[in-house]
Amino acid sequence: MGNINELASFSEKELLCALLIREHLEDKNLSKEFFSKEMIVKTIRSKYLQLHKTCSLTDEELITWLKKNYRYPLLTDLIAGELAKLIRPQKRNNEIIDLTDRFLYQNLEVVLHLLTDEVTKALYLDANYENKNVSLPPLDDKNFNLLIHKFLQIVDPTLKWTSIYEEALKKENIIFVNKDDLDLKEKLVTTFELDTLGITKSSPLWNFTIYKDNEVFSIVERTNTIDDIPRIVHEFSHFLELKLNKDKNFSIFLSEYSPIFYELVSYDFLKMLGYDEIYIEKLRHKRNSNTYLAGILTLNIFNFMKKVLNNKTISKEEEINEAKRIVNLNEKLDKKTKDELRKTKPYYFDSVLYSEHICDETIIRLLENPNEISKKYPYIIGSFLANKTLASIKENKTTFEDIKFIVEHISKIEPSWIFKFLDIDIVKLYQENGKNKIKKY
Repeated sequence: MGNINELASFSEKELLCALLIREHLEDKNLSKEFFSKEMIVKTIRSKYLQLHKTCSLTDEELITWLKKNYRYPLLTDLIAGELAKLIRPQKRNNEIIDLTDRFLYQNLEVVLHLLTDEVTKALYLDANYENKNVSLPPLDDKNFNLLIHKFLQIVDPTLKWTSIYEEALKKENIIFVNKDDLDLKEKLVTTFELDTLGITKSSPLWNFTIYKDNEVFSIVERTNTIDDIPRIVHEFSHFLELKLNKDKNFSIFLSEYSPIFYELVSYDFLKMLGYDEIYIEKLRHKRNSNTYLAGILTLNIFNFMKKVLNNKTISKEEEINEAKRIVNLNEKLDKKTKDELRKTKPYYFDSVLYSEHICDETIIRLLENPNEISKKYPYIIGSFLANKTLASIKENKTTFEDIKFIVEHISKIEPSWIFKFLDIDIVKLYQENGKNKIKKY
């Protein structure tokens, strides 16, 4: 049974967390290794037995009882905790509050609406893209180098960035790695301690920029297709921001803004060079997919955040009523699709089950990925701002020189300035989305 005093230190909500995770992992046949970080693991069986004995319920009845009593309150608590992490003012070395966090605190509801809209748009574009099987044209090393130099000359005619790029290549601060070169990847994992970032030689994505030993390094996986241009453009933008800004600890709110912007510019650059529109659309689809993937995992969390901001608690009845709308839409699907869904996802046709599924899945996601929001939302807001900036340049309201200034001074630029620079009226957004109701968590 374990030590009674130790068991008493755990609340029923903590037990519910453990039970939900355990149930989830057993269903998915996933590894339980991450439990090693939680002291719950050591006593879960004894705590479970203790509560089981107290309640005189079977295993299934116990889990049902716990969920019934604590599912939605637990989700509310977890969402409130995520809001607190997102907007809590940060101090660096006892200095002033970071201005980016202040911006988020003052405009969080508007930002959440922007995030939701951007993900929904990306999801729509992803679902309606028809040429998913198109193969991109090859690109050898010689032409790759020629295109990169041409691109840098366009976005920075002074050639300052070109010189930085050439120096970085010479000093091996920019490292290219082929997809199947596992030996080199393993060496890089060891050299840069990438395992601390959760990166292994088998990780699906191998494009990242890091700051180590007072130097900046970009590692880019080559595909030997035209996709290599937006890949290096994206990472080199990160490289420039870290290289040219003395303060390396600037907030992540704008961290993906210029990389995604220059990625979008590279699509037009390739089109200008004569590449067929079908290939450019393939690249745009890849960016939409990245935004969609970053957002679809967190979209429910964004929506729950808005509810907690406005209503303080997440209501079971309200969630079930909202689920009815989804269930009614699912009932209108064709018979074949409905039959397949009923086999794999029966909760799609029951508003109570659907509501509980979304709630439990969100709880699991928050428990398994405690820093997911801070990692994902910069890509989504970056996509929004980058598209606005590209439109502004095409309308001759903005120049590449303006964006170059932003890159080279990003650590000193407030998000509010970017919104004003792009003529995004926060006041108007307030009016469209309702009064901002920020609470102190």
